[in-house]
Amino acid sequence: MVANASSLKPAALSLAAAFLAFTATPGAAQAGVRGTRDPCTGVLASPLASPSQRTVSARDLVRLRDIGFYTGFARKSPLGVAPDGRRIGYVITRADPDTNAWCQALVVQDLGKSEPRVVDTGGTYIPVIRYIRGNRTNTGAPDVISPAWSPDGKWIAYRKRVDGITQVWRVRADGSESYQVTHSDVDVSDTGWSTDGKSVLFTRETGVLEAAETIRQEGLGGYHYDARTTPFSGMKPAVSGPRPLEYLAIDIATGKIRQATPEEKRMLGDRKFDGVPDGALNVSQGSDGTLVWSIATDPQRLMSPKAIWLKRPGKQPVVCTDPTCRDMKRDVEALFWDGSAVLFLKREGWADAMTVLYRWAPGAAARRLLETEDILMGCTLTGKRLLCMREGTRQPRRIVTIDARSGKETVIYDPNPDFQNLKLGRTKRLYWHNRYGLPAFGDLVLPPAYDKGKPLPLIIVQYITRGFLRGGTGDEYPIWLFAAHGYAVLSVQTPPIFYQSLPDPGWHTWEEAEAANTKGWSERWSTLTSVLAGIDAAKREVSIDPARIGITGLSDGSTTVQFALVNAPEAFAAAAISSCCMGPQSTRVTGGPAFYALLRQAGYPSLAQDDPAFWKDLSLSANADKIKVPLLMQLADHETLLGLDDYAYLHDYGAPVDLYVFPGEYHIKSQPAHRLAIYQRNLAWFDFWLGGHDGEAEAQTEEYKRWSAMRKALANGRRDRTSPLNLRPGS
Repeated sequence: MVANASSLKPAALSLAAAFLAFTATPGAAQAGVRGTRDPCTGVLASPLASPSQRTVSARDLVRLRDIGFYTGFARKSPLGVAPDGRRIGYVITRADPDTNAWCQALVVQDLGKSEPRVVDTGGTYIPVIRYIRGNRTNTGAPDVISPAWSPDGKWIAYRKRVDGITQVWRVRADGSESYQVTHSDVDVSDTGWSTDGKSVLFTRETGVLEAAETIRQEGLGGYHYDARTTPFSGMKPAVSGPRPLEYLAIDIATGKIRQATPEEKRMLGDRKFDGVPDGALNVSQGSDGTLVWSIATDPQRLMSPKAIWLKRPGKQPVVCTDPTCRDMKRDVEALFWDGSAVLFLKREGWADAMTVLYRWAPGAAARRLLETEDILMGCTLTGKRLLCMREGTRQPRRIVTIDARSGKETVIYDPNPDFQNLKLGRTKRLYWHNRYGLPAFGDLVLPPAYDKGKPLPLIIVQYITRGFLRGGTGDEYPIWLFAAHGYAVLSVQTPPIFYQSLPDPGWHTWEEAEAANTKGWSERWSTLTSVLAGIDAAKREVSIDPARIGITGLSDGSTTVQFALVNAPEAFAAAAISSCCMGPQSTRVTGGPAFYALLRQAGYPSLAQDDPAFWKDLSLSANADKIKVPLLMQLADHETLLGLDDYAYLHDYGAPVDLYVFPGEYHIKSQPAHRLAIYQRNLAWFDFWLGGHDGEAEAQTEEYKRWSAMRKALANGRRDRTSPLNLRPGS
């Protein structure tokens, strides 16, 4: 499971908010590719072999084939349906840690057949660019590539990133030809076709290069330090925005570029339709022109319920009055008009743990077609079927169709059939409440050869547990690998944000809600007490060794780890984080002026009127003399500065802390070689502190010697202050 389905927790001022602030460099290329092997070797699954007797390895997880790279940042589908409705095109992505490269393979598949065929390869993942607090930001997460078919069904246009810039390529559907269509000086963000098939449509940001040049010129006289600057990612100001998109069409025959028409803009995702009010959250148009959308019933209220509306051509809008699509607490995941009814996906049940597909026809009650603990994502409508990707706790992503009337499901393609041949342990979904009565849940994974009489070490993985259990948010903590090495793993879902436990005060802004979250560190206590309640639930299910429990996290999960080390250190024997940290220095200085201003609105103290007591329950640096839980930090180089003060304090006080920095990485680390190294080191770290694996080979490494010195110091009741920060191990 990667960062999917809104994986970056909204409104909570934590590392999720701090780290998504680094500058996105136009045209930045992928970091160092090594080796010459074609990364697309074996991109299509081999015929299903007989069941294997071996357990999951790190490479099994790193090398999984993905479709869509769905991250929750976009609603668009990675599945392109041909005009005849009988074929689909999509991109299969696979990481190759040996070459530190990605395979991107465009494939075409007949819906009546089981196997796709490769029609084009090349390029690397396309990073998601967003404007965070007004600054152009590279999230590190990969974007969704949506192939578009020509009206005659003979060609596919799709985005490919080569030499650090994303362009549109045109590929013949039989794989015989492939051409680069656009030669834009900035990344292309989407593509499609004109209705006559003579032009390829595309979008791109406006003014990015001009703004970058203005910043370059500013640098000749010195950059002004202001809200554009995020020190932990560099002192160069970011391009400000958001900037409007330019909708263009390029004539295939002549190469001439023109402005797209209003109809073509809508084909490229412009959701502005006559009759749809401003503020609509999710808009879809049927083939007959019927519009369906979701919208807050009171757009001025932060916690306003949502409702679904429908408007047929020439008629007045109609609101759904069925309880399933009226007064909804959260927006729908997706909605479609199939010609006679609205199909909509939403989350329901305990802490929204279930994915439910409904069918609603005006004048009738909504009918439930499908309910599952799995997630359905990237859906698109083809005829009377939904075409979706589906993931389960034990099942990596695969393509399915769902009948729009019966809900009957058919598997179209499984890119990883061999995964089911590996030995996997038992899983069970657990449910609980936290201190404030908010519901939460988690997936407990047991070792394949679990001995009921033997207490298990437990590793907590945060903070989204929807879909396939790969590595938690950010994909750095390999759940099935941990289980294969004898650990119980609890993959936890963060409960609803704390303010949702309060009576609705009619807030209008996130800042008002965040002030309530911050007061008394309520949001942090909400999340931590949920984790602790999850541990208790796991203990009721199996025998857990209370002296061997580890905790992990990225982003908001990392903030939970640091809060736990300060407030519940007795609960954990080891910890690992992928980003660091929320503290008085990082948030107010290295986080930059824009983040500092946001914190002040939420009630954080200023530097001029500091309040040390405010930080005592959160800051690692303020509690460095008390931290005894071994802590591994594996950080992106674009974020490391934000955690260096905490690391320095911990190290100087002799706390058991180790830090690794990964070059060319952002909040979501993307390089395959790094992913493999992170998986392996996290396993080694917990093996050392929780599992007691003291092999002779490990004892010869500098890493093992360093960790042994930490453990010896802890056993002797002292801190290890013998390695100055500026010395290499062994020097």
